[in-house]
Amino acid sequence: MSDDELKRMWSEFGKNMHTVGLMMALSFIVGVTGIVALIFVFIAIGNLKRINFYLKDARLEEFRSKYIKAFVLRIVGMLVMVGGLVGMFFTGFSGDDWTFLFAPIVIGLIIVIAGGAIEMKAWDTLKSFFEDQVDYFPAILHRDLVDGCNNLKTAALMYLIGFLVITLLVGIIFQIIGYFKLAKVKDLITPYYLTPTPTANQKLVQTPPSFSQSNPSSNSSKYCPNCGAQIKGTGNFCAECGSPLT
Repeated sequence: MSDDELKRMWSEFGKNMHTVGLMMALSFIVGVTGIVALIFVFIAIGNLKRINFYLKDARLEEFRSKYIKAFVLRIVGMLVMVGGLVGMFFTGFSGDDWTFLFAPIVIGLIIVIAGGAIEMKAWDTLKSFFEDQVDYFPAILHRDLVDGCNNLKTAALMYLIGFLVITLLVGIIFQIIGYFKLAKVKDLITPYYLTPTPTANQKLVQTPPSFSQSNPSSNSSKYCPNCGAQIKGTGNFCAECGSPLT
């Protein structure tokens, strides 16, 4: 695989992350876009899988594995919690059934917290990968990629303490910022990040200034040293007396 093809795949990853950021931002207005964002997150993870066919870096596979595991745990935990809450609602929040159904809520919360902790480790792993690619990504882009992973790790932490409510909003904001920073890799193949390399055909040709050289003796009159006649032309003898012109 050529380097241009690899850059194209990184660009696809960035485009999908850009869509995720947009959908997350719109989720404040249209909640359903959050589901669309989740779909594009997994499409972007698929991009990383294809990229790793070429790079064969264990950290990219570790990130994918941890992120998917974290997602599954959070979904399972939420379902267990909702199941407990629904059961408590139908029992009227009273009696022995109420205390029995409270256990799934606690267990579900623990599972959700475990999923959030794993997601934080996942973003740490991806951050570690980007930190070692300082020679591949341009300096500005490299910094954004590392910062994006840090923002998404912070977002995962905010979700862990989501019971404070305000942290959920803060987490979404950090998520949006993080996704948009990772999205900047979409410009890897555009002139913004390209540094032109001079080639053999791109040499600067300097044309030296042309100077008109004048013969100082060409503008001055010559005279025969014998007869004093004016000499015209470049002959070696005087046309009047035949004396040599030396």
